[in-house]
Amino acid sequence: MEKLIITNCAADSRKHEGVPKRLQTPEAVAKEIRESHAAGAAIAHIHGTPMKLESWEPLTEAVRESCPEALIQFGIAAMGLKGREKIIHLKPDMASIALGSHDFAFVDADLLVEHSRQEIEGQVRLFNDHGVKPEFECFNLGHLWNLAWLLDKGIVEPPVVITIFFGWPGGFYSPATLKEMLHRIDHLPEGCIFSVSVSGPSHNALETVSVIQGGHVRVGTEDEPYYTEGVLCENNAQLVARIARISRELGREIATVDEARRILGLPAR
Repeated sequence: MEKLIITNCAADSRKHEGVPKRLQTPEAVAKEIRESHAAGAAIAHIHGTPMKLESWEPLTEAVRESCPEALIQFGIAAMGLKGREKIIHLKPDMASIALGSHDFAFVDADLLVEHSRQEIEGQVRLFNDHGVKPEFECFNLGHLWNLAWLLDKGIVEPPVVITIFFGWPGGFYSPATLKEMLHRIDHLPEGCIFSVSVSGPSHNALETVSVIQGGHVRVGTEDEPYYTEGVLCENNAQLVARIARISRELGREIATVDEARRILGLPAR
């Protein structure tokens, strides 16, 4: 079994009432990413300020300066093609593509963003032209139909990298249960590399199942800021360290950045 790749999403949660906002500056995010990398995270999934494209450059620079080893993955799944065209010059290693239209019920706002299949195709082609690896985001089986549509076009370079999500509120919702997770895994394209993101109190259990199933894990305060039910985590590194410890205890070692590059089909540095 391949070593476990841990992705850390160090961002403030928009899904929980009363959770403090601790990651509102590039410096705060960069510090969390550096500490999470030291705890075992190979990938830093980062978010600029919503609707402010000018926020991406200082954030990217701060992360690269603080933790130059980490793989940078832009969390731009809700962003349209035109926005992506304006920040692709920052050259992340990877960037997200939602396999369907966004439909989230956040505490502060509803988020409904349409992504047609033609737009999604354009996003893939843009990434291909700039050497950025797509990280596909899948919230339901219909999204896997859209992925198959892209694969039939022959525009997705193997290996296919996909994150499957559970428990996120809104029209994207799917239950964060073992049955739902195994059902989704059973329908993934053969040979794809998948990671699991879970929101809700079952997150630690389902992350552990992903380790056992040969998948990878995304953790972070954007996904689930509670360490256990009712208890906020101290920082992102605490979440990373726990899944790293669990994985090692199950006999699966943690991938370094260079090993993650090889597994994901990214060029060596």
